[in-house]
Amino acid sequence: MRRATDTGTVLAPLALGAVAIVCCAGLPAMAAVLAGLTLATILGVGGGLVALIAAVAGTVAILRARRRRSCAPTQGPSQ
Repeated sequence: MRRATDTGTVLAPLALGAVAIVCCAGLPAMAAVLAGLTLATILGVGGGLVALIAAVAGTVAILRARRRRSCAPTQGPSQ
């Protein structure tokens, strides 16, 4: 007579294999993706902030130069 195999005996190695795949391959891959996204976000926001500061500083410099040119030169005290 053949002995019937128990379902738990067959599924246990498969479950352990699935857990090993998720822990050893899936979790590090997800961590790498999240770390890459975080790094990209930080660099993107930092680059955008630098560009914004440069644009504001350039606008202020241009506006100040225009104001100086548009004002009539003042004459010194007459003697």
